[in-house]
Amino acid sequence: MTRSLESLWGSVIFWRSLTLILLLAGILFILAYRFRDLIKGLFLKSAIKRHDKGIFQGSDPLLSEKELFDTLSEIENTHCYHDDFLLSGTQFYKFFEDEKNDYINKNIKKAVKELTSSLNDLLWFLGKHFFVSPSDQIVEKGNWRFKMYPEDEDNLGKTSIRYKETEQKLYVLTEIVRTKYSEYRSLVRNILNL
Repeated sequence: MTRSLESLWGSVIFWRSLTLILLLAGILFILAYRFRDLIKGLFLKSAIKRHDKGIFQGSDPLLSEKELFDTLSEIENTHCYHDDFLLSGTQFYKFFEDEKNDYINKNIKKAVKELTSSLNDLLWFLGKHFFVSPSDQIVEKGNWRFKMYPEDEDNLGKTSIRYKETEQKLYVLTEIVRTKYSEYRSLVRNILNL
């Protein structure tokens, strides 16, 4: 047994092999250390995607793309909306106020922040300039209809200066929301494949 150990210790092939193994291990360790953020990112990427997909899937039923765009068109064309949009928009906005619903991806996080800010601006604007109309409407399930300054519009369709100025501001706000939603949705589609 000692003789075989002596021959192993005296073998040039053994020492070359051991040196080569240790050299490769050292190189791998150095590379792993140098690219640790990249390696960590590869392992975390799927976890981040899974988390962010869950956030989108939690927020989309609150205010879907179709609902948002249909309502924006209704507001622009008729200067009216129903309170179900107010509820949906507020729930969507509030969903992202909760820290546990933050996206991890920085680009999507920034886009949703811009979207919710513009949506909040629109909701405040609607609350300030739109009123229940007609005032005697009978609604069973709370889907009230709101109209922009109903008292400013006469039967001939002529409108006041206040109405025209408010209408212009309304168009700007709805276009900002539409643009911000499109940017947000494009990022979700491209990054999360949803």
